[in-house]
Amino acid sequence: MFDKPAYNRVMKAMLSIRFSEQKTICKITTLFGLMSAVLWVACANGKNGTYSAEPVKSTTGDSMAQSDKPVAATSRDETPLSPTPDMALEAASASGELRFDFTEHIALAHLRSSGLLMDFGHESRNKYTIGDWKTGWRGNYLKDGVTYSLLESAAARVFFFLDENEAGDGRLVIRARGIGQKSKGRLYLNGSGLGPVEFGPEFSHVTVEIKGLLKPGNNELLLRPGNGAKASDGKFARLAVDYIRVIPAGTDESQAASAATAVLDGDEGGASKAIRLRGGDRLTWYVAVPEAAFLRASVRSTGQGRESDVAVGLYKNGTLRSELFTGKVDHRGTDMDASLSVCADDICALDIQVNSGEVLFERLQMREPMTEVSSASGKRSAQNVVLVLIDTLRADKLSAYNRDSRVQTPFLDTLAKESMIFENAWAQENWTKPSITSLLSGLYSATHQNKSENNKVPSSVVMMQEHFSKLGFETAGFVANGYVSDKFGFKRGWDTWTNYVREGKRNRAEFVADDAVNWLRKRRDEKPFFLYIHTIDPHVPYIPPAKYRALYDNEPYNGVVTATETAKLLEKVKTGALKLTDRDKFRLEALYDGEISYHDDYLVKVYDELKAQGLLDNTVLIVTADHGEEFFEHGSVGHGHSLYEELLHVPLIIRLPGAAQGASGGARF
Repeated sequence: MFDKPAYNRVMKAMLSIRFSEQKTICKITTLFGLMSAVLWVACANGKNGTYSAEPVKSTTGDSMAQSDKPVAATSRDETPLSPTPDMALEAASASGELRFDFTEHIALAHLRSSGLLMDFGHESRNKYTIGDWKTGWRGNYLKDGVTYSLLESAAARVFFFLDENEAGDGRLVIRARGIGQKSKGRLYLNGSGLGPVEFGPEFSHVTVEIKGLLKPGNNELLLRPGNGAKASDGKFARLAVDYIRVIPAGTDESQAASAATAVLDGDEGGASKAIRLRGGDRLTWYVAVPEAAFLRASVRSTGQGRESDVAVGLYKNGTLRSELFTGKVDHRGTDMDASLSVCADDICALDIQVNSGEVLFERLQMREPMTEVSSASGKRSAQNVVLVLIDTLRADKLSAYNRDSRVQTPFLDTLAKESMIFENAWAQENWTKPSITSLLSGLYSATHQNKSENNKVPSSVVMMQEHFSKLGFETAGFVANGYVSDKFGFKRGWDTWTNYVREGKRNRAEFVADDAVNWLRKRRDEKPFFLYIHTIDPHVPYIPPAKYRALYDNEPYNGVVTATETAKLLEKVKTGALKLTDRDKFRLEALYDGEISYHDDYLVKVYDELKAQGLLDNTVLIVTADHGEEFFEHGSVGHGHSLYEELLHVPLIIRLPGAAQGASGGARF
């Protein structure tokens, strides 16, 4: 039986996953929706049809004063969902699979409206400040109709990209106000001083002339504001910034947009949501283009009897690769359908520009022809859920994701053959605490706010185990990472709970697996259960038993890499205090690989116990990771420092209840 409310909740959380009772088509890009997906599989039918998932509560967790409110997200939650999965499949088949909706991702676009507009107080500014963490910037706020972000440190940077024709002379316009008083400070562009500036206690414009300092490519603006005070969110800040505009010489400023969201229009002519651009406006997105992708949109002028001049192009490395549409449109509009094949499997810039008039772009989307995918064996409902989180396991170490991997994981290889393998699963963060919070809550880090060293999960954020407990499940957590602990708000909703680090217990895989198996043998048979097993063996220190290390490095070694000291060693390498030879690097990665193989030999015990009790027929088993690990792919080691693939691409293997054991190959999505 199909449970429509449960389906809709999954759709909202996972964005791009569609389920069908007869056929499953899945394309997962992030793990933040795993919570809703698990609840759907486990609860849509549930035990005797009595369990049903409840909506996920969402909160920012911020402690703002009532006069300041976080900016409401313009998300796909506002978009009506297809009433049934079969209808969603039919719609996708008719026009191709949706790969990227440009209208829904206006925050990722670079808006040029009388110069480049960097709008603060909105998620669109994150691409210019590289987020909040250790950048000097804080939050997105709305007060008295103005959106702004706070500059809290003595210095903060803004990064922006300019074309060749935008380089040279120009002007910088900053709309901001000092916190509590006037703020006197200095500005620097690409290392050169622009002189002193002063911001009053109310929002006003400060304009600075630029002589020859704007350069093609990447630019860096450094702001050094003066003294600050307590802002209305109760924390110290120096400056509130509404927007920053970079205006090249000779630019017409007569119709400048004041906000990145100002180009969105939801009411014009029946458009559900559209992008409205005026003469001189330009939007640019940088996107990864799949093979065989095409662009589809409806384009029309807003005024009857008026024509507008429009140009849509695809650029690579600043060079025009394809003119997708060039010409005039009137109020009757035209449908645009253009191939993006010149940028297949590459990253390119989609650039739309209105040279005259006013234009609405409706349903501006990148799509790809529907492709046949594998079918996954097993039932789409479960009585029990087992979630195995392998800390610090990057996807390409498993042969299910990388056929050339040398790492021996016979159990995970076997499990993958009878499971769904999600090839494009990406962690929300590059370190444990915020990543696990997103995984267990279904919320982005910007929402749950548990993303720094001392934060904890806000009490208003409801996690997966709390949902299961409310639904009558017996819950148990066996966690080998000290961050996922009571100290940081994770010990809620568990009937049985163990954090090996906080309790001073041995936290190797063999001990965690033994405890999980013992719990399975003693649990209450009459209740469904949720079992969370969080192991940590691939994390530093890399100390595999000798026989597992020997699988990957059995040669004599007397270098600086000592297994028990690998945590300190990685920090020295990151800071440049220590440089490793090629032999050292080989040894280091061999220790990591050995930990993965060691872990595999003990994880199988949990599977064997589920099989022995006959639970594999009514239990969904999930294996994933919170993040990966770098081994010099981009000049560093460990995790927590970058957003490259080796840190964010993680395995996601889901075995459905009753899946064929020992199958010849897993279904890939």
